Amino acid sequence: QEAAGDTVLVTGNYYTLLFQFCIMSFGWERFLEAAAVDPAGFSAVLDQFADLSRRNVAAWSADDCPVLFVHDDVAVTRGLVFSPAWYRHEIFPRYERILEPAFRAGRTVVFVSDGRFEELVDDLFALGIHGVMVDHSNDLASILARHGDRRSVIGSVDTGVLTRGTPDD
Repeated sequence: QEAAGDTVLVTGNYYTLLFQFCIMSFGWERFLEAAAVDPAGFSAVLDQFADLSRRNVAAWSADDCPVLFVHDDVAVTRGLVFSPAWYRHEIFPRYERILEPAFRAGRTVVFVSDGRFEELVDDLFALGIHGVMVDHSNDLASILARHGDRRSVIGSVDTGVLTRGTPDD
């Protein structure tokens, strides 16, 4: 930040918060199967990933970056892959524990996910997250109507258009 001065804000970015650990470690099919076939055993796996993420978030929070982006692809373009109740039972209590060092350090936390996760946005903000970065599959107007006056909402851009579109697109 010192080198950049006022021209940019250097942020932290932690990519593998919790759900993403499962995708990257097991692949989608085995992840979904394990969560369905052995919920108690899978919960223990989530605890281990959560402990690792908490240590990483604590390390990021010890730095002087005022903003920490945390990434977890909790959905696909069509929507959530589990019921909202599953996320509220298995993911959000662990997020609270994982993110506690960032909140304690006064960091601004922005949650990033691909996919349509708009039905979880209220829960994320209830945890204390300051902002969300959403892709084009979410109902931006609805999220802004509920939270735009007090939370940061970033995105809603189709990256495919940015990558392959014309200037008019």
